[in-house]
Amino acid sequence: MTWPIVVPVHLGCCPGEPRCVWCSPPPPAPDLDAVTASVWMARERDPSAVVAFIGGRPPDDDLLDAIDGAPFWCRVRPDLLDPEAAEYLFERGCTGFELDVATLDDEALARTGRPYDAARVFRMAAALRQRGRVGAVLAPGWPYTSAEIALDDARRLVGHVDRIRLHPVLVLMGSRLEGLHRNGLYAALPLGEAVTLCRTLLDLLEGAGIEVVRVGLHPEADGFGRALAGPRHPALREAAEAHRALAAVRAELATVPRGADVTVYCAPCDETRTRGPLNENVRTLRADLALSEVSIVPDAELTRGAWRVAVR
Repeated sequence: MTWPIVVPVHLGCCPGEPRCVWCSPPPPAPDLDAVTASVWMARERDPSAVVAFIGGRPPDDDLLDAIDGAPFWCRVRPDLLDPEAAEYLFERGCTGFELDVATLDDEALARTGRPYDAARVFRMAAALRQRGRVGAVLAPGWPYTSAEIALDDARRLVGHVDRIRLHPVLVLMGSRLEGLHRNGLYAALPLGEAVTLCRTLLDLLEGAGIEVVRVGLHPEADGFGRALAGPRHPALREAAEAHRALAAVRAELATVPRGADVTVYCAPCDETRTRGPLNENVRTLRADLALSEVSIVPDAELTRGAWRVAVR
């Protein structure tokens, strides 16, 4: 499947003071001429290119005029959008919304300066779903939450949204969270715990029919380069998927005798995940199951997420 070019326009997390605990200083207001030029160049390369307005607030009329009729979608904070504003944006060419939820834990939202609650999220999701698919962004590791709360957030969104992004929290320079982190009042998720939690969330969400469109912040666009702590990884989803593949293959090998020479067949698109980073899954299976050899062989007849085992 070929995805259209996306032209991101970043509007910042919080539109003014006080900022939420995660939010670093907002970027300067987008230069309208630069936005127009970026959209024009993208559409020259790909006529199906879309604009992504990413931030707490929805785009204003000047920005909508600057994209010159290009289709767009918006990532917005739930408290900064209402059904009337959403309807207007749909009329201007909006193809969908993502609600920047972070967490559904009301106490954590209040303590971190997010001025909405779970009830607001569900009201907006219901209103937006009347016009089409709606997404949400969850932030495992949000201050004053836990892994259990992150899992509960995902369960509560089942049936209310169609797609989700998982953005484990990074501590960004200039944010209030930086001060909490430096003073020992906030502990960022270690990378290993983030990978394990994201793997569990993937199982839960995809098992419920929700599309997970991304795991981890984009290295070039979402503040990754300003992160001082947290699970920084350029391919966090692949790390989580490798853990999922390891668990699936381990189950396939449950009855294989110790000392066996095993070949694991997988879909070609799953070969890297099956091997794990630097063949880590292969070494783990050999050691944990006392196998003499584990070979990974792509098989074009297998579909993604399917494995076949042969013992020699």
